[in-house]
Amino acid sequence: MRILSAFVLLTLVPAQASNAQNETILRIRTSDVIHFVVTDPKGRVTGCDPRGNQAEEIVNGIPNSNYSFDTVGDLAPVTDSTVTEDVSLLFEFGPIADRDSGIYHLTAIGRIPGVYTISTLFELRKPRGYYSTDSTVKGVIDANQSVSYTFRLGDVTRSAFPAKSVNVNALQQDLMNCFKLRLLGESELHRDLTRRLDKLDKYLSDKDSSKARHELEKFQEKIDQVRKETVKTEQKKAKPPKHFISKDAYDILTEDVTLLLKQLPIDKKGKGGKQSNRLQQKS
Repeated sequence: MRILSAFVLLTLVPAQASNAQNETILRIRTSDVIHFVVTDPKGRVTGCDPRGNQAEEIVNGIPNSNYSFDTVGDLAPVTDSTVTEDVSLLFEFGPIADRDSGIYHLTAIGRIPGVYTISTLFELRKPRGYYSTDSTVKGVIDANQSVSYTFRLGDVTRSAFPAKSVNVNALQQDLMNCFKLRLLGESELHRDLTRRLDKLDKYLSDKDSSKARHELEKFQEKIDQVRKETVKTEQKKAKPPKHFISKDAYDILTEDVTLLLKQLPIDKKGKGGKQSNRLQQKS
């Protein structure tokens, strides 16, 4: 049977909380492609890790949390690519205390290969007002792979949304998954982009940040060019070009490049700043 929905409920209320104080709610909803686990600042875990776990066992390690599925019958098998399960993580807690704030880790784990989304809704409910903001991030994953995110609780006026943890290996993994899912092609393009990332990895290993930045910018220029040509054929409803990249693949890879560029210093001549600013404006 199909999974209808799932959620985690975490309630954290300081010792002397009152109904007159603020209430903060963080909701995280994901697509059916993944399950996920959340780890709090003390290392306690709530969620479901499907890797090597046929029963998809649920763990509720964070105090006052509950990860459960609203299902009819059994869980759909992880090999069923048509599964339409709706998986949600729901945090609810009262006024934030120091012990509740800090960095949380969210690990997305692939059930089946595909493009996934993580949507977050952050709400601050005051006695005389209401504030909310939302965000959605997108990624690509293979079965049993994982992708790491972090988010911080403590200041509801700033983004508490998951931030992707990216290194060159994560970018290489995303490129491979995009190719496997036929979100970019053909093989020649994939080989070209892979070679660029191999060079990037070498430069980073040699701690040559200038060459690493240059190679990363060339990688972005290449997918910019391919995406531009892909859009032209899409608008004309023509046959896809030999080298193509879908919007999903382009957005995911561009996000990775942007995050990696932020980790690389701009050289003494200021090179790399223009490209970094351009990508940050796009993200």
